[in-house]
Amino acid sequence: MTYTEEPQGAQQPPAGPGPGAREVRSLRRSTTNRMVAGVAGGLAEYLDADPVAVRIGFAIASLVLGGIGGPLLYAAAWLVVPETGQATSIAAQRLGGQPWA
Repeated sequence: MTYTEEPQGAQQPPAGPGPGAREVRSLRRSTTNRMVAGVAGGLAEYLDADPVAVRIGFAIASLVLGGIGGPLLYAAAWLVVPETGQATSIAAQRLGGQPWA
């Protein structure tokens, strides 16, 4: 009877992600959970939070930062966060640059 013996210490690679594996997520503007541009919906999906709470956060930021903070943060995120399914953001497309990684 013949058989092949594996060298000492050689192991088969795991079939799937191990117990310590992390899911790679990236912030994207939502295409399904949106009211204006999907920024709050995408942020809520990324943080695994309620989109209404994120929208309230933008409203509070607006009040705390003199009425312009929330809309300014929202507009900045609209420009620099790519939409789900897109490789680049609006700003990267307009500037002709590579996607920010």
